[in-house]
Amino acid sequence: MGFIHDVRRICSQVPAKRQTLFFSATMPAAVADLANSLCKNPARVDVDPTPIARPRIEQKVMFVEQRKKQELLTHILKDDRDAMVLVFSRTKHRADRIVTNLQKAKIRAGAIHSNKSQGARQRALADFADGRTRVLVATDIAARGIDVDGITHVINFDLSDEPENHVHRIGRTARAGASGIAISFCDRDELKKLAAIEKTGDMALATDDDHPFHMGETVKAYRDQITAKVKPARSKGGWPKPRRKRAKRSRAGMR
Repeated sequence: MGFIHDVRRICSQVPAKRQTLFFSATMPAAVADLANSLCKNPARVDVDPTPIARPRIEQKVMFVEQRKKQELLTHILKDDRDAMVLVFSRTKHRADRIVTNLQKAKIRAGAIHSNKSQGARQRALADFADGRTRVLVATDIAARGIDVDGITHVINFDLSDEPENHVHRIGRTARAGASGIAISFCDRDELKKLAAIEKTGDMALATDDDHPFHMGETVKAYRDQITAKVKPARSKGGWPKPRRKRAKRSRAGMR
């Protein structure tokens, strides 16, 4: 949890006799431990504990070796230069590395994570919302407050450790009646995470092998064994263009 020290510092400054309400979009073990340390005999209320992905989001998975993910990301972004893309990274250091590599490839990108100052996070978010950058790379914690219209694609560079977080991630696209694309990169070590995501969503993500870095049928066969009881989804192939409403703001400078 990126802001755990800030939360503890705030709680140390308030009176010991108080009423404490603790809210979190998800409740993994680390967050639950924090809540229990701050609250005495708390009552727990779950609201929609199993989120459902929006039907207008087309989901797909691309099987790729970890060392080839950066090349695949660059390949995808150069294929559609009008896309407004939110990329999720598991770690802060990887998020920065992704941005550095994208900038070397002449792709305008910024990062948002808990190691950035509040001002830096706000600037990165404003640049993304206003079209000065077309790619924003974020960690799960830093992305909780992102509410930007016009995001056409969400790319999971790393699969989420928590299946519920996957739904929160991809829910950043397909807003206000628009459609969106959610692409998940998956290497061998992430197959069990993929199976958990598919089990939670009660569907298998469509496999997209129409890219130069596909790992081949061996990994696909192993994945099929893990997800044998999950209903498969139909693959459309390629990287489809999402339908979206005409943005009110200018998209000048996005190309």
